[in-house]
Order: sequence, then structure tokens, then C-alpha cells
Amino acid sequence: MKRYIIAFAKDNLLFSVLYFTSNFMIILFYFILTKGEIEIVYPVLISVFLFIVMLLIKWFRFYGFQKKLKNAVKNKDYDLSPSSCEQRETERVIHHIHQYYTDLLERADFENKNKNRFISLWVHNMKTPLSVMDLILQKSEIGAEDHINIKEESGRMAAGLEQVLTLLRLMEFAKDYEPQGVNLTESLKSIINQKKRQFIYSHVFPKMMWEEDVFVLTDPKWNEILLDQIISNAIKYSAETEKTKNIYFTLEKEKGSVTLSIRDEGAGIPPYDIGRVFEPFFTGENGRRYKNSSGIGLYVCHEIAKKLGNHIAIESEVNKGTTVKVDYLSKL
Repeated sequence: MKRYIIAFAKDNLLFSVLYFTSNFMIILFYFILTKGEIEIVYPVLISVFLFIVMLLIKWFRFYGFQKKLKNAVKNKDYDLSPSSCEQRETERVIHHIHQYYTDLLERADFENKNKNRFISLWVHNMKTPLSVMDLILQKSEIGAEDHINIKEESGRMAAGLEQVLTLLRLMEFAKDYEPQGVNLTESLKSIINQKKRQFIYSHVFPKMMWEEDVFVLTDPKWNEILLDQIISNAIKYSAETEKTKNIYFTLEKEKGSVTLSIRDEGAGIPPYDIGRVFEPFFTGENGRRYKNSSGIGLYVCHEIAKKLGNHIAIESEVNKGTTVKVDYLSKL
């Protein structure tokens, strides 16, 4: 309100000065002309009264227009109801600006969707030859070591393509979000089973520290993508030596919530990198040690967790391992 009053006063200052100056000059003229025989009090009072009425009318028009102008920022179907030529011109300019940028946004959105469709189609087309390569490998008679190396590289390519698809789907998350009661135990077992070959090749083994079914409220598909990425990271950074290592899965239950902890025995993250691991394309110290680090995985995890309404946190110690914790709402 104070800002509006100051703006209104500034806008009407010159008019007010000219109004009272002109009235003063007229009254002074007739006062001198009649040698002081005319009454000046009543003309002055009438002049002041008319000035106040006029100023109030202008104020209510000004204040009403400013309030509607402020609401127009949040409401695209705005109606400013202008009451003067200046206000009508302001509304016309705002409408043109709004229309111009709406057209720009629609064009950008259209181009972005086309780009995403193209990338999605390209990724799907790339996955087809990978599947063919996999079939050929199964029938080929190359050495066991070469077979494993080719299989690993094929798996990395497939994982990278899947990450691209996940990033594209994240842009339209709301269309693909269906929260429901999910059996976290069974979901985790399913992911571990799908990654059985990756665990074996990397000499890393999963250890679930509970058996009973635990139900949480989440989207089953997005939650599997989230956990799959965390587990893939845990395997990748635990597999740098011949020594067998484990990944531990534990649960903590509190009233209304469940916390899943995934702890590996891998390389760990330096303290100076830990605060940036959820930034896109940040690889840090480990990125220089591991050629396949993309800096996308944990960013994807963070974005999925945020959209699911889950809290994700990470703790780590160099050469001892990393723990990722995901909080869920429990499903009764």
C-alpha cells in the first residue's frame, strides 16, 4: 500500500501544484480587481473540496488498476478493466507482450517435444542392435574373457541409453506418475535378480538384512528406476579390485515412514565432492578414476526422489564405501 501511495503522489504532484497555483492566481486577480471587497474563503474551500473529490476518484481508479495489474502476473486470463486512455494503452501493450511470449513458449515447447521424440526414437533404434549383438554373443565361440568384456561394454551402452530415456521421461513426469502401495521387499528383490549377472561379473554380492514384506507409498516404475540407478552405482564403484565385496540393504521403520539404506564397500566419495554429487554432469575425483562416470546417475536419482516426494541423502568415506538413504511414506 505504501508503495502505491508514494507512486500516486509522485504522479499527481505536478498537477496538484499547477491546480493550486492557478486557483491562487485567479482569486488574487479578483481580490486586487475589487480592492479586497470579495469573499475569498468560500472559493478556496470549494476549490479544495473539488480537488479532494477529484483526487479520491483518481486514487480509486489508480489503486484498482494497480491491484489488477499485480494479479495479471499470476493469472493469464486477466481483466484489468481500464478506466482511462492511459490504462487502456497499458493493457493493450501488456496483451501484445503476453501474446508474443506465449507464442515463443509454445514454439519452444513444440520444438523441444520434437527433439525429445527424435532422441527417444534414436535411443530405441540403438537398443535394437545391442539386442542383436547380445544374441550373436550367445551363439559365438570367442574366448571367455573376450565374451565377458564385450558383454560388459554392451551392458554399459544399454545402461547409458536407458539413462537418456529416463531423463526424457522425467520432463513429462506428471503424465506418468501413479502413486500406490508398493511391496518394497519384492521390488528390491526383483531389481537384484535382474542385475544378477552384473553382480557376478563385478564380484559384488547383495545382502538384504530383512525378509518380511514392507509396503511403502510410491510409484512402482519410477521407484524401480531410482533403486536400479543407486544399485548400479554401488556395483560400479565396488568392482575395482579382485576382492569380493558386498552391498548391504537395510530398513529403518518409524511411525509413518520407512528409510531404505543401501551401503556399498566401494571407493567412497571425497569430503570435498560429497556436497555436489547430485549436480548434473558432476563427476568429481571419482570421475577421473573411472572412465565411465557420466555425472548423470545421482542427478537422476535426486530428481526422481524429489518428484516422488522422497528424501534422498548420501554419506561416504573414502576407501570404505558409500551409503545412500531414501525415505518413504509407509503404506498401512
